[in-house]
Amino acid sequence: MRQYIESDPGRLCQKHIREHPQVTFQALALARLDGKTWKEMSEFFGIGIPALNNFFQRRLREFAPDIRRYVQEQSD
Repeated sequence: MRQYIESDPGRLCQKHIREHPQVTFQALALARLDGKTWKEMSEFFGIGIPALNNFFQRRLREFAPDIRRYVQEQSD
């Protein structure tokens, strides 16, 4: 999972929260994988927890098939 997010082969992970180009799916996903809490990320980015979490969940549902396919290809 981390390898997919870091390499971002389809450049999908660069989608960001409107008017916050630094808050990409990639940034949030890597922070979560590193054990950061939503509260810590909220304070760091200056964006409310619900907005961060909603953005992350929507993107995760959108990218799940691509992530799953990538992980399966890597394990074959």
